[in-house]
Amino acid sequence: MYEILYANGDSFTHGMEILGNNNVSEENKYHAYPMQITDKLNIGNNVNSALPGAPNEWIARTTILDLLKLKQEGQDLSKVFVIVGWSGINRLEITAKEEIKMLKKTGEWPPIGMVSTEIEMFGTNFVNPNTTKWVKDENGNTVCSFGDDAQMFCAQYLWDEDLEHEKWFGYIMLVKNFCENNNIKYFFHNNVHSWNKDLNIRPNLLKDIFDKRYYQPYDFAFSPWGKERHSYGVRKEGHFTKQVHVAFTDLILPYIKENCL
Repeated sequence: MYEILYANGDSFTHGMEILGNNNVSEENKYHAYPMQITDKLNIGNNVNSALPGAPNEWIARTTILDLLKLKQEGQDLSKVFVIVGWSGINRLEITAKEEIKMLKKTGEWPPIGMVSTEIEMFGTNFVNPNTTKWVKDENGNTVCSFGDDAQMFCAQYLWDEDLEHEKWFGYIMLVKNFCENNNIKYFFHNNVHSWNKDLNIRPNLLKDIFDKRYYQPYDFAFSPWGKERHSYGVRKEGHFTKQVHVAFTDLILPYIKENCL
């Protein structure tokens, strides 16, 4: 029925640390839950665009751009099944192009062993306004940092919980409407945290997105579920072993078959 399973999300959809503590390599994707679902649904191809630390804005944007690229290449989008694992609202994306230019002038670019993929691929940096983001080498040693000043600015002027929930609503609607307008079947779930029931985020609008294709939006997220139910499989940075990804697949696959296909 489907020719491609396309997945996007953050580190949990990427499968970070499946192959070992601190491991962010692309090889993790071959064992993550999107690949498990691909195999069990007998879908021929898997495309996993997820990146560790990805914010929801980036997830929504790249999902649509990736699907448009598939369409331009001749792919029938009705034969693509989309899975999106939404990230936390405390993540933002900033440009890193000026920092890269500076490092190139001093001959320090690219840093040896750099593993921050978004900087290499997009010239941007995923940041948490409440923390400092460091670029580290394969041994975990600090190589360079990006966006410290920008993070402080974001924390002071850009980040607000109500606002971030409304923006998140917009990103979800963007992907939802794109999929439905292109006859694409899709499945959404939360990776980091569920929706805050107590926030007054235009409740009459939320009914439009929280349908059967969004798995328990108010009550479920992959990360806390895995840490509570499968603590044996938690890695150093809070991600999961392959066994937990298999357990997550066994949880959501019956739901997907019943409600989304």
